[in-house]
Amino acid sequence: MKSHLFAGLLGGIVVAVLLAGSSALAAQVGDPLKLGLLNQVAATTRLKNTANGPALNLVSQAGQPPLAVSNTVKITKLNADRLDGLDSASFLGVNGVAVNSQTLDGMDSSDFLQAYVTVTEIPFTQNVNGVNATINCFGDDTAVAGAASGLDLETELISIAPFATAAPQAITYRFDTTGVTDPSDLITLHTLCLGDGS
Repeated sequence: MKSHLFAGLLGGIVVAVLLAGSSALAAQVGDPLKLGLLNQVAATTRLKNTANGPALNLVSQAGQPPLAVSNTVKITKLNADRLDGLDSASFLGVNGVAVNSQTLDGMDSSDFLQAYVTVTEIPFTQNVNGVNATINCFGDDTAVAGAASGLDLETELISIAPFATAAPQAITYRFDTTGVTDPSDLITLHTLCLGDGS
């Protein structure tokens, strides 16, 4: 008789433990949150504060994140105050201008030589003595280099040189045009000048 009573009591305890364990693993909607345990339910959990202040305040130990998420999916309407620990004032706005963007190594553009290229088209006709074309830069600007394009088989560029020591503003192009047959041919001269073009 006692053995049957003991067996029945033991069976009841086992059933109670199993029921308690199953209820902890599979919570029901409306159950309270279980601190320190996995709270799992097939519904969205919402916190609503009808008074002033935030609906949720998470506090963690120093150096520990107050919140962790399970993936990298974007959280809609999440308004973060800092990026990598930096406030928004640490970043340049979309229409902002960096403080040092107007200088190069601390120097303004006026501290550097300015340059420009003049483009001149000239017609060439047959000439047994060749043809010289002198191109001047603006004002007192200095001519430093030149190039020619549009040359055909009958025209040969012999040399490109400064016009004279006394006139550094000009470049002289010398062509051999003895084979030119079409007087409408145009040759384009590109002259590199140092200066502001005034």
